[in-house]
Amino acid sequence: MAKPVAQLGAREAAIAGGLAAFFAVGFAGGRLTAPLADASGAARDWTPPAAVRGGDASDATEVATRVTSPRSGAASRAGCGHDHSLPEGADPFVTEVEADAERPPLDVGPLLAAARASRAAPDDHDAQQLAGVLAHSLVRRLLADPTALEEALAQLARLHDPDELADLAAVLGQIRDPEVEAAALALAGGAGTAAQRTAALHILDALDAPAAREVALSILANETDRELRRAALHAIPEPEGIGTADAASVTATLVATLANDPDEEAARRAVVLLGRWRRDDSDLAPVLHALSNDPRAGVRAGAAFALEVAGARSPSVVTELAAALTREDEDPVVRENAWRALSALSPLPDDARRAWRAYADARQAEGEGSFDAAESIPSE
Repeated sequence: MAKPVAQLGAREAAIAGGLAAFFAVGFAGGRLTAPLADASGAARDWTPPAAVRGGDASDATEVATRVTSPRSGAASRAGCGHDHSLPEGADPFVTEVEADAERPPLDVGPLLAAARASRAAPDDHDAQQLAGVLAHSLVRRLLADPTALEEALAQLARLHDPDELADLAAVLGQIRDPEVEAAALALAGGAGTAAQRTAALHILDALDAPAAREVALSILANETDRELRRAALHAIPEPEGIGTADAASVTATLVATLANDPDEEAARRAVVLLGRWRRDDSDLAPVLHALSNDPRAGVRAGAAFALEVAGARSPSVVTELAAALTREDEDPVVRENAWRALSALSPLPDDARRAWRAYADARQAEGEGSFDAAESIPSE
């Protein structure tokens, strides 16, 4: 008897739901999210094509003929508004086989079709769960079967649709295997399409691969494709363990991106990363300049967040944050980020503390959020 995806056990449902989220938001979170980074109040970190392009709901019916039980042959149904179910005990990617038997060839088509259906019906819980179940199943297969992993990497290099590339990259990014990292590095730095290279960078971002640094910096120095550049910024790994010369190379590239990239999101991401990569307070000069002078509100908001991330308590940092907080015509998101940054940099000098207190009082009077201003006054 078929078991509806919605009736999976708690553990299965949690895993499925978590993996289904990859198809809703992709790698949007990255490793360093700047909250409240645009004038609308929405987070402005990278959003993959898979999350915004949508899909043709009619394509979902393709799953009905492609997702089958390896043992029973019964098909599941994935059309929007239908009963999204898998046969009892079915796993389209992982099967119990006899010792002398071969596993069936890997076919990622069911996963891609289910992911497409989940994008077409974002409010359909069963469609989201089915995509998660199939993603979880594919992860299990790739972890257990080196041949299947090779096939998945080969299929990644053959795909061209940005949505499908993002869907498969979301799964491969969970496989911490040197083969996956090597293949992603080769694809990201090679002669593939921009969409293929972008997907490879998403994998490297998920793996937080130190070797991705040079590939990402090369892309930022030489490529113009917007999505590729955004993905490269996200793939830059954390700075821990990096030598002075390598750190200087990263910060120089980030400064150039901040100054020259016309894409607001790329510039915002670059200024946030400068807060993470700064070696001393002098590296924050471009961040302070952006906070005071960049015409783009999202970049100014990112600069305020970067100063919070940097944790520098120099007088110049406190002065610029207080100035942003007290500018009456400043974007509300910039002021909010500046206030939060000052909260993290206490104790504050008198002028900055008064500005912080005035904003906190106004914020509390308006019933803003969960931040308890009364318990968080920066003290001297």
